[in-house]
Amino acid sequence: MECEERARLAQEYFNALDHQRKITAELKLLAESARLDLVKVAEIEAEAAIEKAYEAWHAFNEHQSAHQCGA
Repeated sequence: MECEERARLAQEYFNALDHQRKITAELKLLAESARLDLVKVAEIEAEAAIEKAYEAWHAFNEHQSAHQCGA
């Protein structure tokens, strides 16, 4: 059960990281296209995605079953 939770947390982290990378790529495209009205919105979304990835990474690293699950 603990290893399943750790695997879930790992997947959550990788999903959040992937989302953060996609948002960052979109932000770069918007900045290059000079769509300043959309850049601000994308910056806010990028910050939220970075925070979510950080929280997921922290939860994964703090999980107490690391020694039991071969991590």
